[in-house]
Amino acid sequence: MAGLLAVGCVGNDDNRLEVLVDALVAESGSLATQAENALVARGRESIVVLETGLYRATPDGRRRIIRTLARIGHADARPILAHLHRYDSDEDVREAAARAMKRMNTDRNRESN
Repeated sequence: MAGLLAVGCVGNDDNRLEVLVDALVAESGSLATQAENALVARGRESIVVLETGLYRATPDGRRRIIRTLARIGHADARPILAHLHRYDSDEDVREAAARAMKRMNTDRNRESN
């Protein structure tokens, strides 16, 4: 965990985001949670790096990416979630993407009212 915290102090932004995504897709538990929270805090700028993380992620890692994208809640995440919902090879990932899109739609409707 200390190594992940140290990432915020060195390297350029892209490298920091990549390290966080690597931790998100490869780890579980508190390290993945810490990475997720850091990526959510970075907001929209995390989305592209999260998308590239999908290519090396297991189904569990893809579900963690989906959760992170939903928490970010930016419209740029919608096409990624829609693609996962339609085409991912894992049924649980497809369902997680559908739930994330629904959550984002619900949040957006709440904000507009």
